[in-house]
Amino acid sequence: MNKFVDNPLLTGNEGAQINFEHKQSAHCENGVISSLLNHQGVSISEPMAFGIGSGC
Repeated sequence: MNKFVDNPLLTGNEGAQINFEHKQSAHCENGVISSLLNHQGVSISEPMAFGIGSGC
């Protein structure tokens, strides 16, 4: 599901939006990390983020 969300960090650009794809996840922290990395072009799954976060 693609959503356009307002980006409050942009100044002087009223109404600026980014195209961010939100994906439902089993664990919120790992889901956020995998969604943000995927948005930046790094292909990582939620289980992979979970494994990296556990120190394995």
